[in-house]
Amino acid sequence: MSEQFLYFLQQMFNGVTLGSTYALIAIGYTMVYGIIGMINFATARFI
Repeated sequence: MSEQFLYFLQQMFNGVTLGSTYALIAIGYTMVYGIIGMINFATARFI
C-alpha cells in the first residue's frame, strides 16, 4: 500500500478514537446532569 493511504488510515483511526472519547465524556456529563440536575465537573478527575 502507498504511504499516503496508510497515513490516511492512521488519521481516520485517530479521529474515530478521539471522537469516541469525546462522545463518552459527553454522555457521562449528560447522565450526571440528568440524574442530579447540575453539572459535576469533578467527573473530569476520572478521565
